[in-house]
Amino acid sequence: MRQNRPLVWLWGLALAGLFSTLLMAGTEIAALPALMQTTAQATGSVTEPVTATPIALPSPLCVAPAKPTTAQTEGPFYKAGSPERASLLEPGLKGVPILITGYVLATDCTPIAHAWLDFWQADASGKYDNQGYRLRGHLYTDQTGQFTLTTIMPGEYSPRTVHIHVKIQALGGPVFTTQFYFPNVAANGRDTIFSPDLVLSLLDTQSGKIVTATPLAKSAAIQSPTPAATQDVNATPVIYTINVVVKTR
Repeated sequence: MRQNRPLVWLWGLALAGLFSTLLMAGTEIAALPALMQTTAQATGSVTEPVTATPIALPSPLCVAPAKPTTAQTEGPFYKAGSPERASLLEPGLKGVPILITGYVLATDCTPIAHAWLDFWQADASGKYDNQGYRLRGHLYTDQTGQFTLTTIMPGEYSPRTVHIHVKIQALGGPVFTTQFYFPNVAANGRDTIFSPDLVLSLLDTQSGKIVTATPLAKSAAIQSPTPAATQDVNATPVIYTINVVVKTR
């Protein structure tokens, strides 16, 4: 449940504002600056990212009254009491670094400040840590309703496709549970829980566009990465974006 802790100032919020407003397919980005850097071991282990120049924050796209985001099952692996952190990366963790950013909004499109988001996911091999809190953590939106999570691409486990769980709660509101999915993953089509309206939008770094996932997408640049792939030491995280609409009472 929600914990009354001070707001965490997230390292990537300026980036969140840029990408979460470009949710229409084919939206142009004039230039993609060096937004962040990551480091990785030769084995593919990842460490904390660092930020570069911030970008001004535009407003999110929303038309009131907005339909609440689709709720989904919690599943069997939720564990209360996760640590408060905006990055789930830890020393020795292997996988493809990704960044998920967006807004939490009310149905009248008002951004929700201090909303609680609690994330949990499988590792690159499709395994959950049920003993500790690896790849589990919660954070809060800032004053503009933005959140940014840094983590790794989760792996598949039968019969599920690649996904990340999240619980969200506005201050004084009900707890909302859903899952985020990744674009153009083959297992999406055979996962009976999968919902296409919960698919993250992906930044195509080759064209400089935010691409809405479609079954017919052909460009390798807009495919979600293989979870267990190793990364070049100078590679930047794969960037995804989504807005979430929740009820406040």
